[in-house]
Amino acid sequence: MDFPNGNTVGRVFDAELNRRIVTRALELVDHTEGEILRDLPYVWDTTDQWKDSVYLKVRTESGEMKMLDDRVERYETPQFQSDADATAAAQTHDGESCLVCAGIDF
Repeated sequence: MDFPNGNTVGRVFDAELNRRIVTRALELVDHTEGEILRDLPYVWDTTDQWKDSVYLKVRTESGEMKMLDDRVERYETPQFQSDADATAAAQTHDGESCLVCAGIDF
């Protein structure tokens, strides 16, 4: 699928598309051996015009051309939406009970 970086399973808040993409990906686990690529019929837009704004070059005040990066700021530490989310994450990761993170050396 040809989606912008950071939108691996489709547009944010498009839960139906997100679910379909993840479901199709998980189906491969049960039906394949080894490495496989599968094309899915989903597109970001009806044209490729959205690509013109990805990594757009802009001229700085000094006249130099620079890639525009308007992604949200990245942090070295996890960020949570609420204190309750932070507490739930801490409890899940306590004792390596998180199946995603088990085995990762923190």
